[in-house]
Amino acid sequence: MQKPEDRDSAAGYDAVVSAEPDSIMKTRGRSASQIPIIFVTVFLTYTAMTVMNPLIAPLSRVIGMPEWQIGVGVSVAALCVAVASPFWGRLSQRVGARLILTSTICSATLAMVVFAAVAHARFLGIASAGVVFVVLLLVRGVWFGLSEAAVLPTAQAYVASITPDPTERVRGMAAIGAGVGASSIAGAIIGGLLGGFSLPVALWAVPILLVLTLAIVTIWMKRTSVPVQEKPPRKVSATDSRVRPYLIVSFGLYTALGFIQILVGFLVQDRLFLGTEQAVLVTGIAFVCAGVGLLLSQAIAVTRLRWQPVRYIRVGAVISAIGILFLVPDWGASSVLVAMFITGVGIGMAIPGVAAGVSLAVGSSEQGSVAGLVAATNALTFIIAPTAATALYALSPLVPLIATAIATVLVMTFSPTNRRLAVTPESVHDDEARI
Repeated sequence: MQKPEDRDSAAGYDAVVSAEPDSIMKTRGRSASQIPIIFVTVFLTYTAMTVMNPLIAPLSRVIGMPEWQIGVGVSVAALCVAVASPFWGRLSQRVGARLILTSTICSATLAMVVFAAVAHARFLGIASAGVVFVVLLLVRGVWFGLSEAAVLPTAQAYVASITPDPTERVRGMAAIGAGVGASSIAGAIIGGLLGGFSLPVALWAVPILLVLTLAIVTIWMKRTSVPVQEKPPRKVSATDSRVRPYLIVSFGLYTALGFIQILVGFLVQDRLFLGTEQAVLVTGIAFVCAGVGLLLSQAIAVTRLRWQPVRYIRVGAVISAIGILFLVPDWGASSVLVAMFITGVGIGMAIPGVAAGVSLAVGSSEQGSVAGLVAATNALTFIIAPTAATALYALSPLVPLIATAIATVLVMTFSPTNRRLAVTPESVHDDEARI
């Protein structure tokens, strides 16, 4: 006897396989015009977020805040993303992606204006460090976090709604991932350059980037917006057998990524015996290498290959494991840069496989909920990874690296053996025939 959710999933696959060629061609034309807009939206939004990364340490010193307060602010924002992402994903299917993106980006802009203004007041000696911490917690953490949570699940649900063809959907999800990857490079460069010139200028660049994003969404998504579907969005549980394997794989991949992002700075400083400025420079170059690998794999490899989603996961996990293993021996700065690049390539290949695979595993009315679950799962890793990575590093620098490699290998071994991850539209029809 087939479960209701399996029937809905099979119906979603049937729609992909049995769609008329004319309708598919029309949808492809619509997706071709909208995917670049989604890419730019994700790129600018996440660039606005990553501009803060190189500013965290000097900002805390200038303001007079201890490191743990900055860490709490980042964790609170990640927690808000984890909690709110499923809600935004479902709501985007109900009221439309454009409305959700314009309202939440506007809200995020206002939040960052308030934060920049209060931080600027601290630079001028008007506000105290305690006031800045409260604003960091409530405005940058809660307000901005809840607003930011809408971007990724809304973008993924929107791409799912305009790409019935599995290959096109993988490419659409890869465009979202490429936007995130490119933002990690652009944010590091913009934040580093502006921060070196003036911290207040760098902080005010964040709401300016968000205003630009808001203008693009308002103008361009309005022209070719996709009608909201008539069928009410359905809520999907994280324990649903159709999506649980993908969530486990996504959690493993992002945990590994979170470990590497936290550890690379410590490895550079402890192994290479560099001064603070030199260590920051080499660490920044390492992040750029990872971002370049992520961007290249998603913008080139994923868009040119015509693999099933599970194959991207498997191959990406293997490449990631190889990259992480390059960090275990102490072979100097070059090995760190090569390791970060290879890891970025692997993660960049696996992530769109997860996003497309879980999207194809459910029905059309469940796309928003599933996109929200994936975003929430990934956000949880940014709460867990920093604490776990630093705690293990205190035991031994090799322990978190080995743990990260094991997590990636588990993803590699888990994905080929799990039937849900390997399901394809054709296999769904085979199951239907047997029933």
